[in-house]
Amino acid sequence: MKHLYLCLLLLLCSFGSTSCVKVSTLVEKGNFERAYALALRHCTRSTNSVTTRGRALKGSDRIVPKKRMKTEQLADFLLAYESIQARDYRRSKVLRNQLSGEKWAELYELYGILYQRSIHLAHLFPREVGFTGNRELLPANLEALREGARKEAGAFALAQAIPLLRAARSGYKPAARTAYHYETALSYLPERAESLRLTKDSLEDIGTLRIALYATPEGVYADRVESVLVTKRPFSRNWTRILTNSTKDRIDLEAEVTYFEYDTNGPNETSSSRTYSKRVLDYIEKKEVAEKINDTLTIKKIVEVKHYKHVFATVTTVEQDFTVRARGQVTVYPHDSDSLLWQQQLTGSNGWSNEYELCFGDERALPPCTCSSLDNRKSPPSAGNLLGGAINSMTSRAQQVLINKYAPKTLRRGRRGERTKR
Repeated sequence: MKHLYLCLLLLLCSFGSTSCVKVSTLVEKGNFERAYALALRHCTRSTNSVTTRGRALKGSDRIVPKKRMKTEQLADFLLAYESIQARDYRRSKVLRNQLSGEKWAELYELYGILYQRSIHLAHLFPREVGFTGNRELLPANLEALREGARKEAGAFALAQAIPLLRAARSGYKPAARTAYHYETALSYLPERAESLRLTKDSLEDIGTLRIALYATPEGVYADRVESVLVTKRPFSRNWTRILTNSTKDRIDLEAEVTYFEYDTNGPNETSSSRTYSKRVLDYIEKKEVAEKINDTLTIKKIVEVKHYKHVFATVTTVEQDFTVRARGQVTVYPHDSDSLLWQQQLTGSNGWSNEYELCFGDERALPPCTCSSLDNRKSPPSAGNLLGGAINSMTSRAQQVLINKYAPKTLRRGRRGERTKR
């Protein structure tokens, strides 16, 4: 019976390990976050708002104190509360003495956590316990410190972007892209969100590289090239937009697609042969033979003798193909300028293929379904018919070439630190 009791006790501890751990032990080991979460859970009826890392609760979360709390539970909570608050408040003092403006973002988060814990204390001990230990940890004081840190963090974020605005407004895209990161300031300065958002929209417009992709007007097959380009959807990635239709938006670069020439491979025709053989019935010979029944009786009868022979057949498979490859290039210029910036060769191909069979010899030697494509012999199309598809293929390649040049995929870290494209 004693062993059974111990087994049940161990089982209960395995399912609720926190109930087998003392708050005071966790505090002694310096595990303040877990100690505070455990102590708070013991004093409340709601566990969904408790976090093991001491993060601030969301505005919609509320803690509900238990109606009857044990004295040791209250003592545990005060111990965990005072320990973790003292540690984090010391951290806030160290941060405030630093000269870097980056400290304000961390202070804002830290004051928020301190403030939330002070609200917990106020909910659990509205009368029994005051904030006599440290008046600086009063909810009102912490709220004021958090508000001040919020404004300082927002001001620091703005200060990083403001020196870039002049360069950005002159059209310098790297400065506009860096200054665009106003969203940091927006998160700290909601009261200025509307005015800053207008600036963000302007910076986004300046920082975006817009490339108009079109066919060289005077080029050969320009109409066909243009008809392919207008079917492409606008592409957008990494501050780059590639447009294939006329637009009223500002254009930074113009990319012309030009067709030059084509070459052919074929028409070609290759063949391979396979020979089959089979033993088949040639003819049946009828013979009259005498069959002895007994010593005195013999009868004559007609018997059939089958004669076989080997027959042969040859199957020749003929493969036809014809490929046309178009050549051209994409050339990039500044808007309204003939100054060449970049150039890339383009190729595209279009092919035709066919296969049929020729059978010779005795068809009895052939496997089933052989020579089913006997009548599939065709004449190859003309090079002109294939050229249209080759130009389409070449033109489709133009947008991808520009994407690789001006909007390549970013690299990210893999599982073991390797860099992989995405």
